[in-house]
Amino acid sequence: MAWRQTWQQPGTIRPVVAAVVPAAAAWQQAAAVPRVSAASWQASPSTGAALAAAAQKAKAVIQQGTAPAYAAAAVAPGLAAASVDTYVVTTKGKDGDEVVIRTLMGEYKESGSNHGRKFFKKGGVVGVGEAVDVFLYYWDSRDGPAFEGWWFGNKLGGTQVWSHCTSAGLTPPSTGWKIPWDGSVRSTLTLTSKVDQQKNDAQSRFKNIGTEVSDSTTVAKSVLDEAKRTAGDYSNSESLKAAEQILNPQLTALAETMKKLNEMQRTTSGEALRQLQGLKNTVQALISSTNVELSKVRTSKAKADTSEKNQASESRDMAIFNEVMPEATAKANAAEDAVEKALITSEMIAAGGDDLDEVRQAVTQTEQAVQEAQKAIGEARIYLNAKQASAR
Repeated sequence: MAWRQTWQQPGTIRPVVAAVVPAAAAWQQAAAVPRVSAASWQASPSTGAALAAAAQKAKAVIQQGTAPAYAAAAVAPGLAAASVDTYVVTTKGKDGDEVVIRTLMGEYKESGSNHGRKFFKKGGVVGVGEAVDVFLYYWDSRDGPAFEGWWFGNKLGGTQVWSHCTSAGLTPPSTGWKIPWDGSVRSTLTLTSKVDQQKNDAQSRFKNIGTEVSDSTTVAKSVLDEAKRTAGDYSNSESLKAAEQILNPQLTALAETMKKLNEMQRTTSGEALRQLQGLKNTVQALISSTNVELSKVRTSKAKADTSEKNQASESRDMAIFNEVMPEATAKANAAEDAVEKALITSEMIAAGGDDLDEVRQAVTQTEQAVQEAQKAIGEARIYLNAKQASAR
C-alpha cells in the first residue's frame, strides 16, 4: 500500500493516488462494476479482484497521462435550465488582487453532480499564461476525512486545488474556506447563492432608498420653510431671487430620488412594490409642494421686477423734471412777459387815435414785442422738446 503512504504525506496537494480512486470509480461505472467497501472485497474475492484490476488499469492510464474525463459522466443529463443554481464568490477584504482570490472570485453555475452533491463551474479565468477553469465541488470521505468537504479546483478530484472547506453540507458553505487548501481559513472569502445575493442586494437598496426618502422629506420641509422666510412678503426681487436659488437644488435632488424609485420599480413586485409606491407618493407630494412654492416665487419675482423697473423709471423722470423745471419756468415766464408786452403795445395803437406818428410808433413797438414773444416761446418750446427727448 505504498500509494496510501504517498497519499498521507503532509503537504502533498491532491497527489496522483487521490486521482486514482475517482478515476477508478469512473472506469468501473463504465464497466458496470458495482462500487463496494474494503470489507466487501474480503467477503467477495471475485468482486475484490475485479475492483483491484480496475484500479490497476486506471492507475496505468493516469501514469500514461490519459486519465478518462470522468467529470463528464457526473453531469446530470436531465438537469432543467430553470433549476440551475448559481453561487457568487466575493471577498470582504483587501485581498482581491491576490492571484488565488482573483481566480476564485466570480459566478459559478450548476453543471452536474458529484459524490451526491451538485458541482459548479466558473467560466475561463485568465491565469498566468493561460486560461483555467475553476470548479466548485464536493468530495466525500472515500479518500479519508482529510479530503472530505468542498473544494475549488481545476477539475473534479484534480490535483490542482486552491481552497478547501471541511463542511459536508448539501450546499457549498458560505465561509470557512482555507487558502491554501491545507492552510488557515481565509475569513474574507465568502460564497453566496446568487438568488440570496440578489435578494440581499434588493433589500439593501430598498432600505437605502427608504432612508433617502426619509431624509429628503426632512430636508424638503426645512428648505420650503427657509424659502418662505427668505421670500418675505413676496415683493422684493432680490429676496425672491434668493428663495428661488434655495428651491432649485432641492427640486433637482427630489427628481433624482424619483428616478431611483422608478428604476427600482421595474424589478420589484408584491408587497415591496406596494411599499415602493408609497415612497413614490411621498416624493411626488414633496415635488408638488416644491413646485407650487417655486412657481409662486417666480411669478412674484416677475411682478416685483416689473414694479421695480417702473419705480426706477419714474424716479429717473422725476429727477430730469426737477432738473428742467427752473430753466423751463424761466423761459416760460419770459415768453409770457413778451406776449403781455405785445398786448400792451397793441392797445397803444387804438389809443393813438388820429395821431399818425403815435400810431406808427405803437405799431412798430407792437411788432417788436410780438417778435420777442415769438422768440421766447420758440426757445421755451425747443428747450422742453430737447429735455423730453433726452428723458426717453
